[in-house]
Amino acid sequence: MCVPKDGRVSPDDIAALGASWVRFTADKQFEQARYCRALKTAGIKRFITFDSDSFAPFGDKNDPSTWRVAAEWYANSLVGFVDAIGPGNEPDGTGPESWTATQAAINDMLGIFRDVWGNSVKIIAPGLVSGHAAWLAGIDLSLIDGIDVHLYGKRPPDWDHVNDPGTGRLDDALDEYRAVAPGKLIYMSEIGMRSIPRPDIQARYCREVMEYVRTIPDMPMCAWFAYHDHDNFGLVQNDGSKKPAWEAFRAVSADEEPTPPVPEPSYQLGFRDLADRLGAAVVGDPVELEHVGTIQKTTRGWMIYHPRTGEVAFGAKPEAPHETPVAGQQTALGDLWGAVVTVPFNVDAAIVKTWLDSPLAYGSPLGPERPIDGGGMEQAFTRALIRWTPADGVSVQTA
Repeated sequence: MCVPKDGRVSPDDIAALGASWVRFTADKQFEQARYCRALKTAGIKRFITFDSDSFAPFGDKNDPSTWRVAAEWYANSLVGFVDAIGPGNEPDGTGPESWTATQAAINDMLGIFRDVWGNSVKIIAPGLVSGHAAWLAGIDLSLIDGIDVHLYGKRPPDWDHVNDPGTGRLDDALDEYRAVAPGKLIYMSEIGMRSIPRPDIQARYCREVMEYVRTIPDMPMCAWFAYHDHDNFGLVQNDGSKKPAWEAFRAVSADEEPTPPVPEPSYQLGFRDLADRLGAAVVGDPVELEHVGTIQKTTRGWMIYHPRTGEVAFGAKPEAPHETPVAGQQTALGDLWGAVVTVPFNVDAAIVKTWLDSPLAYGSPLGPERPIDGGGMEQAFTRALIRWTPADGVSVQTA
């Protein structure tokens, strides 16, 4: 999150937003060391950009000797409290916020900061705003740990062209920069969209950008420009009221890592397809069972998924109240899937019906049903023995 350099946005406000990084510009007149210490205590990482105003108190902003004096002063104040720095700002731009410079000048500046700051922080190439990755080709990559890009208006991959920012795709632009600086981390210390005339579009853009960049493994930081309103880019109005984009950012950033979608088990598709073919409705949720597979109840019987074969089969309701299971028995509708039932119990028989009332309490079956004296059957489970006889019906002996 881009915040003002005077420290007016408290660590508590930043934490409430869910931002894990802040970015601001270095300025000698503010107590930025104290601010950085407070941010560090709050667990918020710090990225500091050195723009032309950062060097003004030390002399000519375009003089390498000024760069060294400034680099030493800031290092004495901030080393240990900063995670990454970016000497220079938008050298490839021509706008009012850009500090235009040649690649040779930027290499000199990066060399000075590397010499002064050493490896105490990540040193990042200055933020590039033109969108032309080829500009980076003149930078000495050995001096930097990463690059910085300001990709305003680039649309995330799922943007649907309605209210299109019109400056191309974000993923395509990043790939162009990767090609010029292979293996380097990519920081995006500025990206944003104005809330005028559509605050809802700004909120949607903020949400989709932040959702996308959190999936990028080589991008440790993406900073929205800005927290406070600046030319209508902010998440918060100048009177302190929050725009819809504030909530959009907070919703995405609430978790430290994006939660990947849970893939649907492959057998679910088979269950749905077979149920459709049977004209049956699925009842309840599937139950996964050790040594058996996964079973799913329907209005016409039980479906069974065999993980070893990847097959789904249907156990048709038996005509008799109990039947002796036959290993490898072909089901009535098994030809739909070429499936063979090899479950160690009688589907829809008295024992399994009882077991299915409390499968977690009784545990997984340890083997098939077996005959007992008197004409009945019994089946052992990990935590119970379930028995059926024609005279007494079902009884359960728990472990």
